[in-house]
Amino acid sequence: MTYVEFMMFKMLAGVLSFILIWNFGDCLDWPVKTIGKCCAKGEIISAGKNFSCVPQNISSELLKNETMGDNWVHFDECPDAGEVTIVKFSDVVDKGIDRINASSGCLDLFDGEDKLGVIPVIVHCKEHHFASLRIPKLNRFRVCCPRGLIYDSIIHDCIWDKSIDRFDIADYIFDIIGNHSLVEFSSFSRGPPQCKHAIVDYVIDSRTDLQILGNGTIRVSISSGTSVLLTEENSCLDRGTSSWLILRLCTGVEYCRRNACVRKCCPEGQARIGRVCQTIPQGTVPPGEFHRQLEQFSRATSNHSKWKPLDTAKYGLLIGEHSCEYGKYSLMPDEQPVIDSRGHIHIHHPEHERFRHHEYCMEIFRNVTSYDDGFHTAVCFSNPEPPEPNKWRFGINAALELTSCMFLLITFLVYVFLPLLQNLHGKTLMCHVASLFAAYACLAAIALTKPPDRVADTSPEDDEDNEISSDGGCKFLGYAMLFSFLAAFSWLNVMCFDIWWTFGGLGGAGGRRGAQRKRFFLYSLYAWGLAFILTCVAVTADYTSTLPTNLRPNIGIDTCWFNPDSSGVVIFFITPISIQLVANVAFFILTSLHCSRVRAEITRVMRPVTDPRSRRFHSDRSKLIVNIKLFIVMGISWIMEIISTFLNRYATDFNWRAEFFYVSDAFNCLQGLLIFILFVLKSKVYHALRHRLKEGSGSTPGRLNTTLQEPFRVQKSTSCSTLMSTFAINNVP
Repeated sequence: MTYVEFMMFKMLAGVLSFILIWNFGDCLDWPVKTIGKCCAKGEIISAGKNFSCVPQNISSELLKNETMGDNWVHFDECPDAGEVTIVKFSDVVDKGIDRINASSGCLDLFDGEDKLGVIPVIVHCKEHHFASLRIPKLNRFRVCCPRGLIYDSIIHDCIWDKSIDRFDIADYIFDIIGNHSLVEFSSFSRGPPQCKHAIVDYVIDSRTDLQILGNGTIRVSISSGTSVLLTEENSCLDRGTSSWLILRLCTGVEYCRRNACVRKCCPEGQARIGRVCQTIPQGTVPPGEFHRQLEQFSRATSNHSKWKPLDTAKYGLLIGEHSCEYGKYSLMPDEQPVIDSRGHIHIHHPEHERFRHHEYCMEIFRNVTSYDDGFHTAVCFSNPEPPEPNKWRFGINAALELTSCMFLLITFLVYVFLPLLQNLHGKTLMCHVASLFAAYACLAAIALTKPPDRVADTSPEDDEDNEISSDGGCKFLGYAMLFSFLAAFSWLNVMCFDIWWTFGGLGGAGGRRGAQRKRFFLYSLYAWGLAFILTCVAVTADYTSTLPTNLRPNIGIDTCWFNPDSSGVVIFFITPISIQLVANVAFFILTSLHCSRVRAEITRVMRPVTDPRSRRFHSDRSKLIVNIKLFIVMGISWIMEIISTFLNRYATDFNWRAEFFYVSDAFNCLQGLLIFILFVLKSKVYHALRHRLKEGSGSTPGRLNTTLQEPFRVQKSTSCSTLMSTFAINNVP
C-alpha cells in the first residue's frame, strides 16, 4: 500500500467513524448517567418564577430513593442559556424512550399554574453529546390528606394527627416501595381523586391487604377475590385513626345501583358560600360537618316507617351538581324531606315526590340569601308537562296482560279437556301456551304490585307496602319471566322446525307412538333445557364477577326486568330470540318451497283427493298455514319489541318513540287472545266441547256419535294436525 493509498484509507475510516457515531451513538456503550432531581428536597420548578426552584406546595411532592446510590446529579447549567428542553415525563414514557442523549438533565415536578397544574417533567440541554442520561422509574400516587393530617373514616374527613408516633403516609409508602422495588422516584398528590362516579372508603390492613409489585405498583385487596391497582387518578391512600389504612376508591356507575350513595353539591372541603362553592375558611366549620349533618338528616327518616333510613356508616359519595333540565331549587323545612336507604330523597308536601341521585344534591350553606346557615338539599324541578298518557297506558297494558293470561289459560284447558288434540303438535302447542301464560302472569304480577307512578323509575324503592323487594320477589319474578319467555320462543321454534321436518318428509315413519314420544322428549330437552341454561347463566352473571357490570343482566336492581342501562338484555334475551325468529323464517321459506314442489307434482299427475300423498299434502299444508299465523302473532309483535328496545337505547332523541309503539305494545299484550282465536274459537272445537260435556254429564245424544277426526288423515303420518281438525256427526243405527 502506497503512502497516498494509506492516507486516503485513513481519511475514509475517519469519515465512516464520524457518521457511525453521529447516527448510531445511542447504540454504543457510552457512559450512562442517571437523571437526578432538579431542585433540592421540598422544592419544585415553577413557571411563574422564571423556571426556578421554589418551595413545593401542600398538594404535590416528589421523593427520590436515596438507597439507589450516590450517582444522583443535580441539573448543571447548559453551555448555551437558551438551549434548555423541558419534556413531559408522560410523553417520554408513552413513546417508550428509556434514555436521552445529553450530558446533563434532571427530573422534578413542574408547576405550570392554571394551564398544566403540577406535573413531572424532564429538563435537559439541547446538545449532540455522546453521553446518555437514563430515564428513571417514577410512580405516581395520591394521598388523601395534607401532611400532618390523617383520615377519619367515621366522620369522612381529614383531622389533625394527635398520635405520638406521627408519620406521614407518603413517607411510609415511599419506604415500602423502595424496599420492594427498584423505583427511583415517587410523586404524591394530596387530596381525593376527581371521580366520575362515587368515591367509597375502605378500611384495609397493610399487612394482609396491601401488596407492592416489582414495578412499584400498589395492589390492594378490598374484598374477598376483589383487588385494585392504585393510581393517581382512581384512588388515594392515608392513615386512619387506628393502625388501619384508609383507601378512598373511585367506583363505577354500577356501585350506586347496588349500594347507597349520596350526592354532595360542592367538592370535598368546600361549601356553598354566597351561592357559589368555595373552600371553607379554617375554623368556620369543624371537620366532618357534612357527614354529621347527614346523620341527623337520616335520623329524621327513622320516624317514617315507610322507608328504611340511610346507613351513614357506609355509602358512596357523589361529587358535584348534576345538570337539571328544568332548573333546581332548595327544599324548605316545611317540605319535610327524608332520605331512604338507597340515598334517594322523598318529600311529602304538597304531594309525594322522589328524587334520585342525579336529581338532587346536599350541601352546607353559609351566607346564602333567603336561607339559614346549615344543611340544605337542592332538587331538580319536575317536568312541567309530565307524560300523563304513561299512567293510563300502564293501566291498559296491565288489563291487556291479564286478558292474555285468561285466554291462554282457557286455550290450555281446552287442549287438556280434549285428549284427541294431544298428539305431537298439540303437545308442543300446549307447552308454548303454558310458557306464555307463565310469562304474562309474571308481567301482570309486577304490574299489579308496582304503582303506576313508579313504573317509569329506574331505581328500586324500599317501600315494602307497595313494591316488591328488589332482593326477593322482584328478582324471582324477573328470572321467572326470563325463563318463561325464552321457553315460549323455544317452543315456537320447535313448532316451526317440526312442520319443516314433517312436510319435507324427513321424519320418516314418525307416526308410531314410540317415535312421537321420543321426538317430544327431544323437543322438550331443547326448549326447556335452553331456557333453563340461559336463565342459570343470567343468574350466575348477576351474582358473580364473571362478566363486566355493563354486560350483566342486573335483573331486580333498577326494575324487575333487565337494567335499562345494561347490555344484558341484548345478550341474554334479544340475541337468543332474534336467532330463533330468523330460524323460524328460514324454516317457513324451506317448507313453502317444498310445498310448492309437491303441489306442482300433484297438479301434474292430477292425483285424486283420496290418494295418500295428496291427503298428506293437504293436511300438512293446513298445519303450515296455521303455524304461519301463529308465527305472525308472535314474530311480528316481538320484532317490533326488539326495534323498540334498540330505539330506547340508541335513539333517545326520538321524542315519539313511546307513542310510536302503542299499537305493537297492545298487539303484544293481546297474544293470548289471538292464540285463543286461532286454535280454540272454531266451530269444530265448540262441537267437540259440547260432545265431551254431554259425555261427562252422563247424557247421550241419542243416536248421535260425535268424533274428532281429520279430513286428510294418513296412517303412520306425523301430520296429524290438531290445528285444522274437523268434526263429523255420524248417525248410529
